[in-house]
Amino acid sequence: MSPPNRWACAETASVQICAIVMPLLRRKFAALELEMKLSLYETALKRVDRLAAAAGRKETWLARRGEILEKLGRTDEARAAYEAALAALKSVPPARRQTEASLRLAETLNSAISRL
Repeated sequence: MSPPNRWACAETASVQICAIVMPLLRRKFAALELEMKLSLYETALKRVDRLAAAAGRKETWLARRGEILEKLGRTDEARAAYEAALAALKSVPPARRQTEASLRLAETLNSAISRL
């Protein structure tokens, strides 16, 4: 999963808010990556749940939740998270669903669902 970038701020109300939010998101993303690297999956799961709860668009965080649950061996929950991510992705406007990142995410989600 890629770290948050400037496009993630396209929906924010102001440039000033974006300037504050993006560095915070990058730090939270870095913390999540470190937790994953250290196999602190329960901690990572709590973090990703908090990030998803605060996010306007949840599909990426739900996909990450599925990855973490898979690492924990909780395959039924992982499948549900991947399916929720796919449903969330299908709810975004068609133009956004056709971006390279969205198409790649959909492919990854479908592959994960098939694997489980």
